[in-house]
Amino acid sequence: MSILRPTLLLLPLLGLLLAACDFKVDRQTTTEPAPGGSTTLEQFSDSFTLGNITVYNSFREQMLVNRAMPFDTQRIVDNVYRRHQSLWEECYAMAFGPGNAYMFTTDTGMVNWNEGLYRDQRSILDSITTLILSQQVDTMFDYHVTRFKTLDYVIPAARISLAFTPLTRIGFGGCSNDQFVYELNNPSYDVAYTLKAGIPHELFHIINAGAIGEAKQFQAIDLAINEGLACYFVWDYFQGSMPKHEAVEEMSAADWAYYLDHEEEIYQRMKPYFDDSTGDNPLLNNERYRTFPDAPRSLYYWLGFRIVESYLTTNPGTTIKDLSAVPYAQLLTGSNYEGRILR
Repeated sequence: MSILRPTLLLLPLLGLLLAACDFKVDRQTTTEPAPGGSTTLEQFSDSFTLGNITVYNSFREQMLVNRAMPFDTQRIVDNVYRRHQSLWEECYAMAFGPGNAYMFTTDTGMVNWNEGLYRDQRSILDSITTLILSQQVDTMFDYHVTRFKTLDYVIPAARISLAFTPLTRIGFGGCSNDQFVYELNNPSYDVAYTLKAGIPHELFHIINAGAIGEAKQFQAIDLAINEGLACYFVWDYFQGSMPKHEAVEEMSAADWAYYLDHEEEIYQRMKPYFDDSTGDNPLLNNERYRTFPDAPRSLYYWLGFRIVESYLTTNPGTTIKDLSAVPYAQLLTGSNYEGRILR
């Protein structure tokens, strides 16, 4: 479970950002190499930009340094640590406590864990890197760059590192727009799918957070709608080439059918928790409460998606871009979701 799971009583914007950026896919898939051969690590891009957002391919530096002899400590310091220093010092050092802070706040600490991580998990890191290269993920990055140029969104400035990390509980998220990370060696994530769909999903969270501003408190339904918006954006982003069920936690058609079959019951049983602001309730944590033990994915991602979908159906001419700045309470009311599903 990610450290970014609902913690809605934190500082307002930070609390929602932390909770929202938990794009989790808990099954690993086996994919065939892309046609046309693999990109080499040396050829892979060092970084790319999406509007005002910079994405650092820090794993590239980590792998090149670890595979070379001798180990180039300065390259780790310059290209992994100092290039995105706020991520390590203000997010990782804080998230993992004083006992681990030295790992992320000193040159020596950063160098030591980079060397040790590769030494201890070499086969895993090599395998993930091979997958990224064989899937020609740099081509997918090119698609993201091209697609975002066609979208007329106000995109706040942000920085994201795609990196291997010694502690893997953040997943895909961060502590502020300037401190985002995707832990490539986090075992809860399907790397190929996350680099395809997770990047636009998380970027919408950044756009949404910038558009709605701060609030004193967030409720469980806010988080559900927040995730629903990001999932709907992913579906829209791929312009019909991705089915709706895949855009929501990479569900299968059978997964989706389960939720449709139980839609009214899910709504009725989850509605009492909509205004909960503790982050500890059956809507946000079905794994713990087991209200729907057979549910194949998160209740709140799917419910949020359906609320967003209902709003767009109820309000013809409205787009997902329009909804990026709509307060969540207004979106819920305007969706008429309850009226559409209750029989």
